[in-house]
Amino acid sequence: MWAATVLGDDGWSLEVAIPWADMGEAPEPGQVVGFNVCRDRYLGANKQWMNWSQTAANFHDPDRFGHAVLSPDAHRLGELEAEYRRGGRDGAIVFLGPPALVEASYRALVSHALVGAGELLDGMQDALAPPWRATRVRSRSWRAASASTATSWRASPTRSRMRRRSTPTPGTR
Repeated sequence: MWAATVLGDDGWSLEVAIPWADMGEAPEPGQVVGFNVCRDRYLGANKQWMNWSQTAANFHDPDRFGHAVLSPDAHRLGELEAEYRRGGRDGAIVFLGPPALVEASYRALVSHALVGAGELLDGMQDALAPPWRATRVRSRSWRAASASTATSWRASPTRSRMRRRSTPTPGTR
């Protein structure tokens, strides 16, 4: 392990290098590494505890560490929402990096969320489908599923009549 510190007029910095061999791992692109920086500072009877990624009770809470993703691409960062939410985390997900990668990562995250919402809606639609309706439109994303379903209802008078019979609206037959 190698470390260097710099003490400035209004702060300090620390740089650390830990060989992968010391951690028993070989780095791979896209690999997620739990990461946190913690500091105990004793000033007489007073203590200061600081950490980069807020943990719940103490510094030994790896489910709440931050994440370093090695050589990521935006698609890989978008796939990792479940990893980001470990330890009961909620709230904003923050990406740090070059602006183009950050924007593409947020787009990938939203895209994965929409696909998940579409799959959830598909499951709900299957569970609630009337027995006379044997098939329905499946798609790869929620937006495509909604647009496709809306178009198919308007385009098919047979489906329109069946829909009206199954869910009557006041003032219609």
